[in-house]
Amino acid sequence: MVELIILFPLFLLILFAIIEFSLIYRAKFTLNHAAQQVARAGSLNNACMGAMDEQLVRSMTPLYLKRDPDYLSFTKVQIVKREAIKIYTDVDVISPSLEIFNRFKEKIPLYPAQISDCASKSYRVKAFKPVDILPNDNLQFRSQNIKQVKVKGESIDINIQDANLLKVQVRFCHRLAFPVIDMILDAIQRSPPGFNTDSIFYNNCINGKATDLNSWQGGRFIVLSAYGIARMQTPIFKNSLKDQ
Repeated sequence: MVELIILFPLFLLILFAIIEFSLIYRAKFTLNHAAQQVARAGSLNNACMGAMDEQLVRSMTPLYLKRDPDYLSFTKVQIVKREAIKIYTDVDVISPSLEIFNRFKEKIPLYPAQISDCASKSYRVKAFKPVDILPNDNLQFRSQNIKQVKVKGESIDINIQDANLLKVQVRFCHRLAFPVIDMILDAIQRSPPGFNTDSIFYNNCINGKATDLNSWQGGRFIVLSAYGIARMQTPIFKNSLKDQ
C-alpha cells in the first residue's frame, strides 16, 4: 500500500508526460508541413503576406479536427477557427531581407501573369508599369557573381540564385494540457538561451496573452517553430518584405 502511494503519482506524471509530448509532436508535425506550404504559397504569390497567412490557416486547420472530415466539415472548422489560428500563429520572412532585395533589385515592367491577385490587391502593383522587383526569370543566364550584403550587422556572400530562395519561419503558440508537465516545460523555455525577449509573439504566447477565442482562457504555452524554403516562381516586390 505504501509503495502504491509513492509510485502512483510518479506513474501519473510519466503518463501525463507521454500524452503531452504526443500532443506536442502532433502540433510540430503539422507545423512542419504548414511551413513548407506557406513557403510554396509565398513563392507563387510574390511573397505576399496575405497569401501566406491564408495558406497557414488552411494548413493548421487539421490540428483542430476531431476526426477524418469531409470537405464540408473541414471548411466549417476552418471558418470557425480562422481567427484563433491567426492569433496562435506567426509568419516571418527570413530571406530575402530588404538588404538583399536592395542589392539585387531591378526596375522593370511586369506581365499580368507575373503579378498574383494577392500582390495586386495588397500592393496595388499594375502590369506593364515599371516597378522595383527581385527578378526571378532566366536565372541561369544572369550573372552568378557573389555579392557581399550586410544583414543585421553581419556580412554574407550571396548571388542572385540564393537571393531567390524564399525562407520563412512559422511559429505556433501551443497550449500545454497537463499540470506539472506544463510547469516544467514552461520553466525550460524561459531559461536562457531559449528565452527570446525581443519577440513580441514569443512573449505574448508564453505569458498567456494569445488566448483561443473559442476556448477557455489561461494555461501555459510553448512556442513551436518550423522553417520552410522554396525557390521563387514569381518576382518579389519591396512591399512584400516591408509587410512584416
